[in-house]
Amino acid sequence: MNRYLRYTAVWGLMGAMLLTQWACLTAWAEPSAGQDGAPAVPVEVERVTLETVVSRIPMVGSVRPWIETLTASETAGLVTWLGVREGDRVRKGDALCKLDASTLDFQIREARAALRQAEARRERADREMKRQESLVATQSVAQKAYEDALFEFKALSQETIRLEAVLLRLKDQFAKRTVVAPFAGFVVETNTEVGQWIAEGGPVARLFVTDPVKVVVPVPERHIGGISTGDRIDLRFDALGERLFKGEIIAVIPMGDEASRTFPVHVRLGNTDGPLKPGMLARALFSVGEPKETLLVPRDAVVLSGGGRTVYKIVDGAAVPVPVQIVGEFGARMEVTGDLRKGDLVVVRGNERLFPGQKVRILGKPPEPPST
Repeated sequence: MNRYLRYTAVWGLMGAMLLTQWACLTAWAEPSAGQDGAPAVPVEVERVTLETVVSRIPMVGSVRPWIETLTASETAGLVTWLGVREGDRVRKGDALCKLDASTLDFQIREARAALRQAEARRERADREMKRQESLVATQSVAQKAYEDALFEFKALSQETIRLEAVLLRLKDQFAKRTVVAPFAGFVVETNTEVGQWIAEGGPVARLFVTDPVKVVVPVPERHIGGISTGDRIDLRFDALGERLFKGEIIAVIPMGDEASRTFPVHVRLGNTDGPLKPGMLARALFSVGEPKETLLVPRDAVVLSGGGRTVYKIVDGAAVPVPVQIVGEFGARMEVTGDLRKGDLVVVRGNERLFPGQKVRILGKPPEPPST
């Protein structure tokens, strides 16, 4: 009986010790009552501004080459050499292809020989004419002999001119057996191969000039009246991310599409490094309407949330989500509508990981509130 009591006391003491250790571990792992659930998140902020702007309407267009041409052969012939492929860069005057010119080569040699023969005969007739002229002056021969010599000289002179023209024509035909690039650009398509017969005017290669490029944007008729040649606009391209390009309107085409009621607007963009390719989707921002005052927030303040866009506003040290709608873009700032006011602090760094009501710690000195 005493042994049983001793065992009971020992087991009871060990159980109490285990309960004490578990309580200590639980108290260390969990926050005490009244403690805030999450630590403050460090963020960077900027202020909402009220500025006078002109509304900008986003529209979609396409990149096109500045110049597009389909080079063709001026003469018919058999292709003996093709010097370019799709994607090649060419300079003005570079050979694209050559046609068989063996027959022309023979004809040119023949024409040169005939010309040299005619020049020799003309030179002899010239000497004879001058000799007859001197004899007539001394009345040693009749006038008719001099006139015959003069006629022969003039006839051979004209024959020489004719043969020179024949030679020049043959040389021109020989030169046209080589089709050259009319300007510097890129080969985007070849239309022939070695061994193929090309008819006169047959296509050889399609060339693009891509510096600069032209962006064609169909503008709805309700906005076309506010767009003028020479206006500067901002453009972005889906393939190039957030990179911003500056373009100049070079033409507002006065012929509209009756189905869509849009008018083509041509925008010129420099493309020195070649990032813009014909066929790319372009997003252009056109300034339309009268100046107005509107709220602007930094672009980095807007985050995607579900199916919409949200800006986190700082209220009493906490992040409060404000649903917004984007109305326009103005460089690094965006025109929005929502429960925002001039001077509100909005999160621009660290907003991707915030949740509603989370406490925040502002890094650096907050921007000064705007003067009223």
